[in-house]
Order: sequence, then C-alpha cells, then structure tokens
Amino acid sequence: MGIQMNRPREPFKVGNLVAQPGTRSSGYCSLEIDGEALELPVVIVHGERPGPVLAVTAGVHGGEYVPMVAVREFVLGLDPTAIRGTVIASLQSSPLSFRNRSPFINPMDGKNLNRAFPGNPNGGPTEQLAYWLWSNVISRGNYFVDCHSGDIPEVLDNFAGVCPVGTPGIDDASLKLASQFDISRVVLVETEGSSITAAAHAGIPSVLVEVGGEGRWSPPEVAVQRDGLHRIVKFAGLLNVDSEPRTPLPGFKSQRVMCESPGLWFPRLAPGSSIEAGALLGVVEDPFGAVLQEARSPVPGVLIYGLSSLAANTGDLIACIATPM
Repeated sequence: MGIQMNRPREPFKVGNLVAQPGTRSSGYCSLEIDGEALELPVVIVHGERPGPVLAVTAGVHGGEYVPMVAVREFVLGLDPTAIRGTVIASLQSSPLSFRNRSPFINPMDGKNLNRAFPGNPNGGPTEQLAYWLWSNVISRGNYFVDCHSGDIPEVLDNFAGVCPVGTPGIDDASLKLASQFDISRVVLVETEGSSITAAAHAGIPSVLVEVGGEGRWSPPEVAVQRDGLHRIVKFAGLLNVDSEPRTPLPGFKSQRVMCESPGLWFPRLAPGSSIEAGALLGVVEDPFGAVLQEARSPVPGVLIYGLSSLAANTGDLIACIATPM
C-alpha cells in the first residue's frame, strides 16, 4: 500500500477574488446585471487548516450602516493564520442602494433584495443579485449571519431573528448563533424570500441581527455586532478555543401594524416600550392636522421597531410588536 500524502489545502474563491490558505484577500467582485456593472466589496479570510465556513452579509439594504462598519471591523480583525476554515463577508451587498441612499429597495428595479432569496439567474435585477450572493456567499456557509439595522426611516430596539424549520439541529444552532449577540430577544419569523429563510430551509443555521437605525452608526452599536461575530467564530469552531456559555435569548413572535392612509406619522412610543393590547402607538394626520389613523397595538408585548420618518404611505410598516412565545 502506497504512502498517503496530505492533500494541500486549496485556495478559496469568491467570484474573481482568491485567497490562499493562511491569508486574507479583499477586493471587489465584479458582476454585470442587465448591462449595469456592479462591484461588491468582499473579504475572504482563509485559514491554513480546514474547518467550517462562516458566511456573513452586510448592506443587503443600502441605508443600514451599522453592519457595514461592524462586519468590516470583524473581518479585518481576524488572524487568518489562527483560524481553521474560512470566513466570507460581503461588506455592501446592494452597492447601488448604498450609493443612492435608497432605503429598503434596489434602485435597479425598486425591489427589496431581502425578499428575493435564493434568487434567479434569469430573473429581474434584484433576483439576479440575490442569486449571486446566494451562490457565491450564503450557500457556501456552514453558518450564516445577515447583519442589519433599521433603515434610514426606521428606529428599533436591538433584536435577532431566526427562521424555525422544524429540524432540531438547524433550529437549535440558529438560536445559539443569536445568543452570541448582546441583545434582548430573538424573534421567530419566516419571511418569504429573506436571506435567513432561504438559508435555514437549505439546512444552514442562520441568524439575522438588527442593531441601530435611522441612517446612523455609533461605536457602541458597531461593537454589538462585531463582538457577537467574534463569539460566533469561537462557537462555530473556527478557532481552537472553547466557546463561552451564553444564556439563551427569550423567544418572541411578531405582529406588524401598517399605515392605512398617506400622511404625517407621529409616533407616541419609543422602541423597547412595553405595551398592552389596544395601546396607542401613534397617529397618522393629514397636512392640516386631521387624524387619518389611530395606530393601536393588536397585542400586548414590546415595540421592537417602527417608522421614524414623518412621511408615511399606505402599506408602510409603522410599528412591529414582539410578543413572548
């Protein structure tokens, strides 16, 4: 029987970006969608030894700034010679939305990227972008974290979201990912087309983490996401160190309250407020001060996010209430 030689570790590629074992590679991944050239900033941290792959996205919504800073600090703070496995991070996953300061939507077609996963290579621009992110980043992970904040017209109380799929190994791991962040609660959701819904149904433990909002960022908010990601590296086994035990986060379900008439939105409560069923969340008024809608909570719970913009349109989400499971 011949001598078995250890196979050399292969480079890791994302689009046109390549990282050799034990190195970090950063640069722009080029793609063309409907004749528009896009450049997505991506970082690969490729460990010298084999191990799990952690996929991380930021900037799926272009006006959410906390994660763009947090994920950058996270990946640039990793030592590629110390980790086993690989970290892939997309730093601005919707670059035109970021450049145009477009909340919620991809300006190429007015669609919400986080309702388009896993995407379609033959679909519209947003579906094509979702497909590239899915194929090159998200689906390659053994674990996936999608970092968000409230968008430009949103304010929130920090929380995480996971999509339960009924598979204990996936659901339990997703909840443990959420518990690595210093936040108050985890909301169980299944939003069609969201990144974590697609990933969880593909068998990838996944979490969405929401910190900050209103087109702002601050060092303390960045630290919540950055430090949580560093804990996930330990939890997922990319470092040869023990993961610190973390208290499981309490689980919540959510109830949305929508705007019924276009007008001026005047919220009455701040995110994080405990409320009773029927509590007045705010009012929508016309330009002359007449009340068009009294927005009341249909359930008791905690106000976790809402609209902070004065401008409100029919169908806008103006408040989201989390109720303990």
